[in-house]
Amino acid sequence: MERVIIISDEPEIRNHLAKRVTAILGDQTQIRLQTGKDASLQTRDADLILIHTRMSRASSLEVAKRMKKENPAALLIFFSENQEDVDFILGSEFDSFLWLNDTEDRLPAMLQTFSERYAARLQHFVRVKRRNRRQLLPKCRILYVERDYRKIIFHMDDGEQVSVYSTMDEVLKDLDDSYLRIHNSYVVQEKAIRELHRDFLKLKDGSLIPVSRTYAAKAKERIFPPMKA
Repeated sequence: MERVIIISDEPEIRNHLAKRVTAILGDQTQIRLQTGKDASLQTRDADLILIHTRMSRASSLEVAKRMKKENPAALLIFFSENQEDVDFILGSEFDSFLWLNDTEDRLPAMLQTFSERYAARLQHFVRVKRRNRRQLLPKCRILYVERDYRKIIFHMDDGEQVSVYSTMDEVLKDLDDSYLRIHNSYVVQEKAIRELHRDFLKLKDGSLIPVSRTYAAKAKERIFPPMKA
């Protein structure tokens, strides 16, 4: 894990945790310290987010919800001076709870475990660089990928379009077998296909994607596999 955000309204707590995390993960780790008020800023490139359960200017649960929406790949840890606060966060989406009195003993093992878990989680995302920041796109939400000259456009299932400078060959390295190339300029998620016509596909969101003759036969075989005798 290379990028960590620590959120607390208490400067002493933020600084203490930052020193502990740096000592464990190394000086190369980028750590940003934020208050509850500015916690929603610049979270898309974070690997690990630590959130204080007790903040005076924001709800820790609301902050966590916003951050998970912005960056579903990030690991999320709530921390508190009081073990009883674990009851407060039950039912929310988080990866672990840290009692601050345990940081000396428990934090090293926790970060080691989370580093391994994060590496496994990254397999479900495509890494892109956008506006000089890294962003992780969930593979399951990418309906199709379009090449437009030097740009690559990821079309997401909620209508968002993420445009980056890259090549289709680079994108294909990150995608898995659930994606199908049907044109030099298009790759589609197989589950998103609703109709296959002679020279185009219709996706579940209504998009019409051209199919070139080069890829037509392979696309038809993938979508309608031959029946076994």
